[in-house]
Amino acid sequence: MNTKLLTYLAAIVAVSTVTFSSCSKNTGGHEEETEKDTLEVSTAENIPFLIGTYTGGEGGSEGIYKGTVNTGSGELTLTGLATRTKNPSYLAVSKDRKFVYAANELPNTEGDNSGRISAYSLEATSGNLTLLNDIPSNGGSPCYVSLDASELFILAANYGSGNISMVARNEQGGLQEELQIIKHEGSSITDRQKAPHAHFIKQNPYNGFVYSADLGTDKVMIYKIEEGKIIPNDPPSQTLAPGAGPRHVDFHPNGKYVYVISELNSTISVFEVSKDNGSLNPIQNISTLPEGYTEQSYCADIHIHPNGKFLYGSNRGHDSIAIFTINESTGEISLRGFADQDIDWPRNFALTPKGDFLIAANQKSNSIVSFKIDQTTGDLTPTGSKIAVGAPVCIAFY
Repeated sequence: MNTKLLTYLAAIVAVSTVTFSSCSKNTGGHEEETEKDTLEVSTAENIPFLIGTYTGGEGGSEGIYKGTVNTGSGELTLTGLATRTKNPSYLAVSKDRKFVYAANELPNTEGDNSGRISAYSLEATSGNLTLLNDIPSNGGSPCYVSLDASELFILAANYGSGNISMVARNEQGGLQEELQIIKHEGSSITDRQKAPHAHFIKQNPYNGFVYSADLGTDKVMIYKIEEGKIIPNDPPSQTLAPGAGPRHVDFHPNGKYVYVISELNSTISVFEVSKDNGSLNPIQNISTLPEGYTEQSYCADIHIHPNGKFLYGSNRGHDSIAIFTINESTGEISLRGFADQDIDWPRNFALTPKGDFLIAANQKSNSIVSFKIDQTTGDLTPTGSKIAVGAPVCIAFY
C-alpha cells in the first residue's frame, strides 16, 4: 500500500511540473524572465574597494577610504574612512587580501627622503586598515607602488626625484628598513621633461621582467629581479616618441603584448614583448583623443579588460574614458568611442575583478562614478551611481 501511495504522489508532482512549465511558455516566458531577474539579484554581491586620495585641500580628504560596488546594478556605496594618512596616492593589495601598501606622495620639501611607503594590515570584513610601519621611499613624490609576483618585495616609483626603489616585506607583512634605489638618468624635449620622473613600476606577470615608465625621459625602463636585487636588464629600456611622457603600463593576458599610455602626447603605444629578454618591439601608436581635438588634455590611467578584448584609457582635459577594441592576433587596438558622462579629470580607474563594471575616480570633482561594461562590445553605460570622496586618485579592489 505504501508503494502505491508513493507512486500516486510522484504522478501528482510530475503533472504539476508539466503544468507549470506549460504556463511559463504560454505567457510569453514572463515567469522565466522573473525567475532570471530573481537569480541575477540573488547572485549579485557588493565588492569592496579602497580609495587612495590627495589629502587636505578643498576636497577635505583625510586618507584612505573604503567603498563597495554592487555587481548587479553598479551602485556605489561609501562605507567610511579606512585609515588616516597623508597623500596615499597609490595603493597595492596583497593576493591574500591581508595587507595593503600605500605610496604617500609627499614632495621634495625635505630632501630625497620626503616620500614614504606605508604598510597596513587589512581587516577584510570591515575594510579597516591598521598601520604596521612606514619607511622613507628614498625619493620625492612616490606615485606608484606594487608587489612583485612572489610578493616578497614592494616596488615604488618616485616621480619627483626620478628614481625607483625596492624593499622586502617582513614576516608580519610590514616593510624592512633597507631599500634598494636605482636613479633614472636623462631628459627630453618639453618643460616637464628636464629630469627623470618615474611614474610607474610593476613586474610583468607573464615574463617576469619589471617595467618602469619614466615620463621625464620618454623611456620605459626594463629590470630583472635576481637573488633579492633589482638590476637593469639588457636591453635596459625602450624609447618612445620625443615628448610622449609615458605614464602607465598594462600587460595583455595572453602574455604577448604590452600597452603604454603617455600623458603628454595623449597616445597609447603597443609593443610585442619578448618572454626571453623582456625587450619591447613597437607595433602601433594611436591617439586617445577624437580626431581634430586641439585643446589641452593629459592621459592618466590604462587597463585591459580581463577577457583581453577591450582596452580603456583616461583623458584629463577631454575628460573621458577612451574605449578601444583589441585584435588579439596582432595586438593592435582600434578606437571605438568615449564615455564622458560625469567624468572630470579621471586620474585613475579600475575594472571590477570579472570586468562587469568600470569605476572612475574624478580628482577635480571629488567624486567616483561607475559604468556598466558591455561584454560584447566593450562600450560603457553610466549607471548613474556616484559617491563623494575628496580628491580620489586610486581605486584598489580587494
